[in-house]
Amino acid sequence: MTGQPRKFDGAEICHRWQRPILASGPCILMALVFFWQVPLVYADAHRETVSLRAGYLFFKADGSFARWKEGGVPVYVDLDTVGINDDDQNLFASVTWNIGDRWALRLDAFGFHNSGGRLANVDFEYGDTAVSIGAKVNAKLDLDIYMLNLGYRFVDRDRWEFGAGAGVHYISLDYGFRASVEVQGAPVGGSLAEERSDERFPVPNVYTWGSYRFTEQLRFALDGGWLSANYGDYDGQIYFVRAALEYDFSNHFGVGAGYWHTDFDVDRDTGTKRESYNVKLPGPQFYLKARF
Repeated sequence: MTGQPRKFDGAEICHRWQRPILASGPCILMALVFFWQVPLVYADAHRETVSLRAGYLFFKADGSFARWKEGGVPVYVDLDTVGINDDDQNLFASVTWNIGDRWALRLDAFGFHNSGGRLANVDFEYGDTAVSIGAKVNAKLDLDIYMLNLGYRFVDRDRWEFGAGAGVHYISLDYGFRASVEVQGAPVGGSLAEERSDERFPVPNVYTWGSYRFTEQLRFALDGGWLSANYGDYDGQIYFVRAALEYDFSNHFGVGAGYWHTDFDVDRDTGTKRESYNVKLPGPQFYLKARF
């Protein structure tokens, strides 16, 4: 057992739904209003000045975590071991500002939020905590990723384009679980143990994208990025790839559907203990699009 146990109460559950990712819509709307009023630079004749995309991601997560003392051997705990459901749907949003005919500024926000519980079917360790078979485990994983990228179009044609740039990611990861013994569904003797990791850090990244327009209404888009999470005590990498087919059914509105894959692999070394976070988030995406 490490320290005093902390309850996972209803207030905390409500708090996690107040994450900035779910509040990103109003922020992007304010940014849209701001960009609409900028009089100095506009996209060229065949491209919108501002585009807004918002919809749902249907991730099927694959994650494992470990915490161990310096010099020890890591034992990884996956989502199934602590009862976290790997299926999740979350809102995502992005806004792109085309600055003239070459430069583009893009902001994205997305994440994974899920919790669950089960009776432990294996003995496992996480840090100083040991959980035995039969203990009731309740756990949660909240991962938010924000991306801001500035890119330049090296190729810009009527039907296709290619660009690259750089930017920054902001990572917010909150993972934890609590183990207890229950008799007929009621806890006995309080919590046996509780562990929690709450990490937040910025990391730089490189970014590239391309697209091909089949017709005036139909467009295929592909983009991706890679970042090195070498920041302070952290070491690792994160990358993402997105592909989508978009259809504009009017001059200002359209729809899109595609696939998204994010791979998060970061270690932390504090000098006395080490931690490892490995999360893969693949899944389809569906969204609405507005362009001005």
